[in-house]
Amino acid sequence: MVKQRGFLLLEASVSLFLACLGVTLLFYTLGQTKKINQNIDRRIDRAYASYVLNNTSKQQVTVHDHLYEQAGADQVLDKTMGKVVYEVK
Repeated sequence: MVKQRGFLLLEASVSLFLACLGVTLLFYTLGQTKKINQNIDRRIDRAYASYVLNNTSKQQVTVHDHLYEQAGADQVLDKTMGKVVYEVK
């Protein structure tokens, strides 16, 4: 029996597939993390706008290019996003 040296084509293909899968999952994870951070930032901005509107005599407040108005006790109206009402906790 003759000894084989080096990698087989099948081994190289499997390792290349696993490397591509790892890179793909890494970029997917980073994208989802960015999306989660953006959602958290939006919620913080809405809570801040609600706090300012509840504790001052202001009718409108602008936070990070979004114009907010008071829509209720625990609600803010985002006029920049097309008059969307958000619940603030």
